[in-house]
Amino acid sequence: MYYLILPYPPSVNSTQSSIDEYRKEVYACWLRAGCPRLYDAESWVRITVYPPDRRKRDLDNILKRLLDALEGLLFDDDSAISILIVVRAYQARRGFVMIEARALSLSEKNAQTMLGMGQAWQQGEVDYD
Repeated sequence: MYYLILPYPPSVNSTQSSIDEYRKEVYACWLRAGCPRLYDAESWVRITVYPPDRRKRDLDNILKRLLDALEGLLFDDDSAISILIVVRAYQARRGFVMIEARALSLSEKNAQTMLGMGQAWQQGEVDYD
């Protein structure tokens, strides 16, 4: 399991310069943490968001900037994330994000496959005879 604490991401309405600055900050944090890359391995990622204030914020808007900044560092492409858990935590002074990530084990991949087959069977899309 890899752990990474990052600054709170800029909003989706941010300027390109603030987005570029955030990517530099994320890169610096990633280097300091010494996290290896998961490359294109199917991954499990948990993101815990500690907002900087009490304003209402959509978690999905936070994800876009965050995952884009991690692309090429923690993983080659965020499409490799098979399981993504996002949790809003308590307010923190400047706000930050904690990332937990790991490659999926073979048993987890098999469980996902079996779950998908079970759902397809329930919907009548698979005939096991």
